Amino acid sequence: MKSSLKTIDINGLQLSVVPHPQRKYVAIVIADGVATLRVPARYSDKGLRKFVAAHEQWISRTLSRLPAPVPVAFTNGMRLELVGKSYHLDIRQAEHDELQLHDDSLRWRCPYQPNATIIRQRLSLWYREQAQQIILPQVKKFADKMRIEMPKVSFGSARTCLGSCTKKGNIRFTWYLVKAPLAQIDSVVVHELCHLLEFSHSKRFWRQVATFDPNYLQSKKWFAKHTQKLLAW
Repeated sequence: MKSSLKTIDINGLQLSVVPHPQRKYVAIVIADGVATLRVPARYSDKGLRKFVAAHEQWISRTLSRLPAPVPVAFTNGMRLELVGKSYHLDIRQAEHDELQLHDDSLRWRCPYQPNATIIRQRLSLWYREQAQQIILPQVKKFADKMRIEMPKVSFGSARTCLGSCTKKGNIRFTWYLVKAPLAQIDSVVVHELCHLLEFSHSKRFWRQVATFDPNYLQSKKWFAKHTQKLLAW
């Protein structure tokens, strides 16, 4: 029976499990600063867990190549990124709770003095909302260009995978992606939509990607340089 796992915990790190019909062996693939576990399509849950247990040292060495997390101080005045633009967080006390972009700041009018935990939770919710408002129209735009039906799209908080596509045609993005410039957001959108045309990373798949995102190699270089910051928290 093939694996139903979508993520697996390896030494405290959640990795996305990506089945590939042509793959014969399990592999950890690190690309653009994020890691995924690539497995044969018919690999079972039991087999996958057994593999992880038997290759713990090799997995640890491979994961050590991931960029170290960047410490983030969740305080008033912290810098935030949205669609490639930088803002500073401006928290001031007010009667009502309101979070709005204004010029170069994200203004949070708050009826209490939030601590670091509350700031992080509030910003996470805000970023998820922004991801839905900004990324969904891009998915629709490129789906129309490709002449394919708008897929089911969801958003999560994964820090090991910017986007994923299931064999059922469901696409999932991490909300962290909305921090990137629009060209790079579009590159990930096109990549996942192309999996609806060609599920594997075959030559045909990359030809499809190049058709709808001619500059995808530049985006790949951008992610290799900036993913650590993008997924900092």
